[in-house]
Amino acid sequence: MLGCSARWVGHREKLSARFEQIADVLLEAGVNVGDTKYITKDAIYKTLSMRRIRNATSEDRNHDDIQAGQILIDTQGTSIGQVNGLSVISTGDHNFGLPCRISARSYAGDIGVLNIERLTEMAGPIQQKGAMILEGFLNGFFAQKFPLSYTCSLTFEQSYVDIDGDSASMAEVVAILSSLSGLPVRQDIAITGSMNQFGVTQPIGGTHYKVEGFHRVCETQGFTGTQGVIVPRANVVNLTLHENIVEDMKQGRFSIWPVDTVFEAIELMLGMQCGITHDQTGAHSTKYPFFDFKRGLLFDKVEKNLMHYHHLVSKGHSKKFK
Repeated sequence: MLGCSARWVGHREKLSARFEQIADVLLEAGVNVGDTKYITKDAIYKTLSMRRIRNATSEDRNHDDIQAGQILIDTQGTSIGQVNGLSVISTGDHNFGLPCRISARSYAGDIGVLNIERLTEMAGPIQQKGAMILEGFLNGFFAQKFPLSYTCSLTFEQSYVDIDGDSASMAEVVAILSSLSGLPVRQDIAITGSMNQFGVTQPIGGTHYKVEGFHRVCETQGFTGTQGVIVPRANVVNLTLHENIVEDMKQGRFSIWPVDTVFEAIELMLGMQCGITHDQTGAHSTKYPFFDFKRGLLFDKVEKNLMHYHHLVSKGHSKKFK
């Protein structure tokens, strides 16, 4: 019961003060004890399982749609500009995590990051703030030597309801850099986490639900031994996971990668070093704000493509004035 209480509050070092909810579980477990006089661990598990069956219809239907190919989620292979993000959905008495595909498509232009959710008025203010922060991150690294001339459309695919929160910031950056560099993203990894303009990760909510949501999809589609989730290191204390996930991690079927910076996540998901050491990326760096990228590595590839867009747009503007 203590483990269940820690899950409700989402913290391994704290317990929930929802005493009425705890009493309800214990009262129901008392009916499930059978011939014993005491409430056992098995009785608690049976009670929680029965509660899930009653409340998790929406979760099960979403996962059925993923399995049937109605919701497009890959847990193997690679794709350019496509990232497995993670969301939390609440249906009142039941919260659950669900992976969602975030995609980016870049081309020559002068808009920068084009947040489709914002244009369609489906994004809340925090989501819009997160998109602006990641644009500041990109401009801070790549717009010091020449003005950026690109447009990158960014969206949550197959999303038909309003969204909010900045926990997809890191996933969005990975998708954009993949599109700008042409390097494919690993689909066997999902990512959640917020970030600041210097790329430092920030904690988010519902971490354990998000991990469990992607784990269930991987389990259904088949474990490969390489699948897992990237989370901010500050969220490790919030990982109150089910025992079956802990066991799969012990057996090497599933992994969780805590990261301190988005650069670690980028390198893991794109399979190439950024080309700049992590101690050179912050405001304290002696290189700030004019960063040097190692040739042939990720940020160098992105910079060269952005320069190509810049030349295309500059030529287009010069022709208009002639």
